[in-house]
Amino acid sequence: NYYKNIRNKLDKKVFQTIIRKSSYYEEAIRDGVSVFNIKGADEARKDINDFTQEVMELVEKPIKFLRKSEMNETVLSNDYEEVVFQLKNPYAQDIKITGSFNNWVQNECPLKKVNEDGTWEAKLILPKGRHAYKYIVDGQWQEDYTNPLKEEVHYGVYNSIIEI
Repeated sequence: NYYKNIRNKLDKKVFQTIIRKSSYYEEAIRDGVSVFNIKGADEARKDINDFTQEVMELVEKPIKFLRKSEMNETVLSNDYEEVVFQLKNPYAQDIKITGSFNNWVQNECPLKKVNEDGTWEAKLILPKGRHAYKYIVDGQWQEDYTNPLKEEVHYGVYNSIIEI
């Protein structure tokens, strides 16, 4: 089987869900609608739902940030630690964290709303050391107001600091 050969060669780097070819996808694209709005597209919807579930399970796991040169080293060594970042903002629609640990890439580390009181959380596996970071709340950069460790970047502009 073609898909089994690919999975065997790529090990765990391939999603398990197979999205089967369907004319419903072409119809959705042509009509500018979601496949979920097309009558009779049950198998296509199931494939998309299964794939979405698989992606969500992956996202729920802690994100590991490694430099390319560290890829062959074990993540479970004493050089890394899981860090839980939490921010309480009941009015936010979207919160991300960025910092020196991911070269300040803005869309790489979303926080997940974990409580109806507005608590958001991200679990990251970071290398030990000193890391500067900021939250991006609905597109606006801000310090971690719960963390007293800060460093001034420019006059009156600060990054939050975490030491692992």
